[in-house]
Amino acid sequence: MMPKEYGGQCGTMEELQDQWTQKLIDYREWFQSQESVKANESLRPGKPTNYDELFGIDGSFRQLAID
Repeated sequence: MMPKEYGGQCGTMEELQDQWTQKLIDYREWFQSQESVKANESLRPGKPTNYDELFGIDGSFRQLAID
């Protein structure tokens, strides 16, 4: 979707902004209902991931010897 100001044919930037604002207002209830959707981590199988074991300790770099 390119606005007329940039050579497109989809209306002005102001019109596009108004359309998207109205779309968000139309979906307001859906956005509010999504606030209550959460994962129940107690049902997840296996132990929690330890990111330090996966990626190493932050700041531990090997020294590079350049001749």
